[in-house]
This record gives sequence, C-alpha cells and structure tokens, in this order.
Amino acid sequence: MADRLSAIDQPTLERLVTGLREAERLWTPAGFPELARRFGWSIRLSSPAGVLADVPWPVRDGAVRAYFDGEGIRDVTVSLAETGGRPDAPAAFLLDVFALAVWTVTAVFGTPTSRSPGAEPEARWRGPEHTVRVTHVGTGVNLVLAANGFLEDWDAVGEEDGE
Repeated sequence: MADRLSAIDQPTLERLVTGLREAERLWTPAGFPELARRFGWSIRLSSPAGVLADVPWPVRDGAVRAYFDGEGIRDVTVSLAETGGRPDAPAAFLLDVFALAVWTVTAVFGTPTSRSPGAEPEARWRGPEHTVRVTHVGTGVNLVLAANGFLEDWDAVGEEDGE
C-alpha cells in the first residue's frame, strides 16, 4: 500500500460496477483475461483454480482474487481500499469508501436486496445467477461478485459458526 491512504476513485469504481453488468458473459475462466484487460488489471498468477491480479489504483498487490468452479467463476473479490492496519488511519476513511461504493452500486443495480449494518457492514444486490456485495471488513472495503449457490453455502457455514 502507498504511504498515504488511498482508494479507488469514483469514475474508476463506476466503470468497474457498470462493467460487472455489461461483461457478464466474460465471468468465466476463459473470459477472465479479457475481463482483466477491460478493467486494467494485471494478472500475476493464473491456475485452473483461479487468478490473482493487480489493480491500477494504489492498494496491495493481488487486490483481485478470483476463484473458479468448473466453467464458471465462483467468486471474485476486488479490494477498493485498505488501511493495512495503520493505527493512524482515520476511522471515517473506510466508512466513506464503503458509502461511496454502496451509492455507486445502487446507481447501477438499484436498491440493495439486503443490508447488514454493524461493525462490518455489507450490502448485497442479488441477481439471477450472481450477487454483488460491498463489504467493509476490518481494514478494507471490497467489491465481491459471487455465484448465488456459492454464497448460499458460505452464508450457511457462517450461520453454523454463529456469525
């Protein structure tokens, strides 16, 4: 991470969110290189199990983590901002990025289908096959695209663990 706190800028975030909708046919292992090219991501590591890629905004290396499930993408997590655990990071920084991301996704996908407030807030937009999530977890804000079946299984595990 850079010396100063930084995050994805709003125009780049809007292109990313709009691209989620417009490039749905590319959300496959075979289509991922084209998807990365469109978003300006640099693929660092690729295997049959997934991809690790860098983004053009200043966050850690490998800010995109995609996991494949056969011919589809199980889930993709994109880091929008992070503090790296810096104790001097203003608490409002990540909350502002989270709010901007939720506002931007809402402008493209409409009202969230669910929201979870609290210490680690989340908003979700469920589609026919995939769910878009904006999460504020610990020291970062992420944009996630996940297959609905995978997310349902993930949520069930979380419920069993008491989360």
